[in-house]
Amino acid sequence: NSLADIVVLVSTAALVLSVFWFRDLLASLAAVVTCNTFGLIEDFGVLVPVWSEYSTYALVLSGVTLLAALVMTLRAPHYQDDAVRPVYARRLAERLLMQTEVSAARDAQLRLLPDQPPQLPGLAVEAACQPAREVGGDFYDFFVLPRQRLGILTAEGGSAGLASALTIGLAKGFLLYAARRDWTAAEALRRLSPILRDATHQAIERLGLAYLTIDPPTRAVQVARLGAYPRVFRIQDRGGSEIALFEIAGEARLAEAKITLAPGESLVIVTDGLVKRFLAKREHPLEQWLAQIDGRVAASAASLKEDLFHQAGGSQGDLDDDLTAVVLRFDRTPVVERVEVA
Repeated sequence: NSLADIVVLVSTAALVLSVFWFRDLLASLAAVVTCNTFGLIEDFGVLVPVWSEYSTYALVLSGVTLLAALVMTLRAPHYQDDAVRPVYARRLAERLLMQTEVSAARDAQLRLLPDQPPQLPGLAVEAACQPAREVGGDFYDFFVLPRQRLGILTAEGGSAGLASALTIGLAKGFLLYAARRDWTAAEALRRLSPILRDATHQAIERLGLAYLTIDPPTRAVQVARLGAYPRVFRIQDRGGSEIALFEIAGEARLAEAKITLAPGESLVIVTDGLVKRFLAKREHPLEQWLAQIDGRVAASAASLKEDLFHQAGGSQGDLDDDLTAVVLRFDRTPVVERVEVA
C-alpha cells in the first residue's frame, strides 16, 4: 500500500509538472487519471481483499498508460491555440473588435460635432447629424471668418468607421488654419485634398467635403465641393433646386459656385445617407420634395430641418448610414450693409 501511494504521488507530480515542459495537457490529464485509478484499486484492496489480486494488473496497466502518454507527448504534433480554436470563436472575436471600433468611431464623431450653430445677425443656422448603427463618419462644423463671415464644413465620411472619424478630424484642423488665412472655399479644399490623400495613403474616393463661406450682410455665398457629396440645394419662394457647381480646371473632383441669396431664401446641405433614405422612405427623390416644398415649412431654418428629418424617418432606429443636414436661411428683415472705412 505504501509503495502504491509513493508511485501515485511521484507519477502524479511528474505528470503535472510535464505540462510546463511539454505543454501537452491532454496526455498529462490522462496519465493523472490512470495513476489515481491505480491508487483507488489499492485502497479497495485494503477494504476488500479480493481487489488486491488485481493490483499487479493495475500497476502494469498504469505503467503502460504512463509510457504511452510520454510517447504521445514527445512524438505528437504541437498545435497553436489559433489552429484549434473553433471558427465561431474567431468570428466572435472579430465581431467584438468591430463593435469596439464602431463604438470608438461613434464617440469620436459625436465629440467632434459642435455644441450649437453660430448666431449671426440676419442669418439662421440649423444642423443635425443622426449617426447610424454602422458609423458613416458624417460631420459638420462652423468656422468664424474675418469680417464677420462664417465658414461651414459638411463632410460625407464614406462609411469607413474610425478611419472616417480620424480623416474628418484632420480636415477640421486644416480648415481651422484655412479660416485664419482667410482662403476662399475652393482654395481651402484645393490645398486640403492632397493632404488627405497623403494622410490616408489611398485615394479618398468615398470621402466628400462641402465647404461654404457666407457673408451675411451681402448674402454672398461661396460653395466648393470635393467629391460627389454633400449636395447643396437653394430654397426659393417657388421651391428648391440644386446649385450647379462648376469643376475647377485641373481638379477632377473639385467644383465651386458663387451665388447671392435673396432675403428669405435658404440653403440645404445634405449627405448621401439622407438622400438615399429619403428616396427609400418617400419613394420619390429629395429634389422633388424640395421643389414642391410648402411655404410654411421653409419659413424658418428650424422647421425646414425638422420636417426634412421627419420625412426621411430620421427618428427610426434602422439607419444604415448617417443622416446629416445643415440648413441656413437669410431673414427677410433688411440687414445693414457693412461699410468699409479707409
